[in-house]
Amino acid sequence: MNLANKYYNSRSYFIGYFIFIFLSTVFLLKLGKANSFLYLNSFHADWLDHFFIFFTYLGDGIFAIIITIIFLFLKKRKDALMIFLAYSLSGIAAQIIKNLVIAPRPISYFKAEQYQHFIKGIVTHTSASFPSGHSTSAFALSLIIALILQNKKWNIPLLAMAILTGYSRIYLGQHFLLDVIAGSIIGTIFSLAVFHIMNNLKIKNGETYKN
Repeated sequence: MNLANKYYNSRSYFIGYFIFIFLSTVFLLKLGKANSFLYLNSFHADWLDHFFIFFTYLGDGIFAIIITIIFLFLKKRKDALMIFLAYSLSGIAAQIIKNLVIAPRPISYFKAEQYQHFIKGIVTHTSASFPSGHSTSAFALSLIIALILQNKKWNIPLLAMAILTGYSRIYLGQHFLLDVIAGSIIGTIFSLAVFHIMNNLKIKNGETYKN
């Protein structure tokens, strides 16, 4: 299967992602950075607290390592390498931008009376808000796995998992919608770059050479 067909098989993921970006951007532009956060962060319940505390770990480095190990265990070394590179390179890029921008997190951005949704057991960070590192990792992993699996049934579930991980960062009071959008773009770009480059190379016996 050539590279164009692999991208075509993942078209439902890309269509869904573009819809997510479009709607999120329109929502952000209409309400603004602060009001979009306050609105999206306003829906709280005990069961949602537990759900999103769990879900946010899908954007954590430990989850990415576990997925990489699973693919190595299945003797899919090239796929494991792509997953590791997509996660690590996008994560490094996000951290570099974080340290260059140094944007305040919601808890530092708002006055005490404006933001009250603190969740027990969650340490709310105060700086390095832009972009969202968890969102970057979640979208990088979801796309690279979708491209690797080449199974249309997994495209939307994988995208939904990434979107929910991004929303969990807003729900938990750690990031703004802008941070999530930026993180998703970074993760997507690096996954596409890694997948494209790795599929234009052959890896055999530890040696890499062009087709």
